[in-house]
Amino acid sequence: MPHGLRIFLCLLAALLPLVGRSDAPVVSQAALTTPTAPDYSAYAALLREHVRDGLVDYAALKNEPRLPAIITALETTDLAPLTRAERLAYWINTYNAVTLKLMAGAWPVESIMKINAGKPWDLPLFTPHGASAPVTLNHIEHEIIRKQFDEPRIHFVLVCAAISCPPLMSEPYEATELDAQLDRQTRAFVRDSRHNRYDRAAHTLLLSPLFDWYAGDFGGAAAVPGYVRPYLPDADQRALIQHKHPPSMVFTEYDWTPNAIK
Repeated sequence: MPHGLRIFLCLLAALLPLVGRSDAPVVSQAALTTPTAPDYSAYAALLREHVRDGLVDYAALKNEPRLPAIITALETTDLAPLTRAERLAYWINTYNAVTLKLMAGAWPVESIMKINAGKPWDLPLFTPHGASAPVTLNHIEHEIIRKQFDEPRIHFVLVCAAISCPPLMSEPYEATELDAQLDRQTRAFVRDSRHNRYDRAAHTLLLSPLFDWYAGDFGGAAAVPGYVRPYLPDADQRALIQHKHPPSMVFTEYDWTPNAIK
């Protein structure tokens, strides 16, 4: 008798006496269920009601009881069973939701830069599941998202509550749609002439300071034009390709005016 078949028959013989017994071990339905992604339905409803065309109604959010409850739900989320995409979506949503709560709590405020003496990102505001102390927005962005995920498109979805930031979507980020959402937001930001544009006559890219501050995430300063090019309008892409030399880069001023609905 083959060795594998012998083992199988021995196991079967050991298990048969347990069939029908009341004291036989029971496997719960929960143990058989695959962990699901966090439920962002409450956050989705809040975004639909208070975010329009990338701008936020901070005055309404100031007295919005759902926002603290959403933050609490995020704090109790166990990330251990989640996939990479689910974890990245979670941290993007967390960063943006905490920023909304920070701005709403300080509203009306001239700029996020007026909070904590110009260092709002150093305030300990969020306590992740299992953590012994709260972390800052800087920690979420630089120590978690940038270090763990190596995804440069996050710079176009993390919203710092200013006009020069990428626009806030009116929906959460979801693991099943994440790649498409990241690509869509990157393309929309790069093609927004208020932040980025290509001057064909001068062969110069006028770019958001994000491409300067985080050049390393895009492969270094010399690699920035190549990273930007596929997201530009088709005519600009063709014009850039025709040049033998890389374009000059000029980084525009960052406008810290709140991204607020007037």
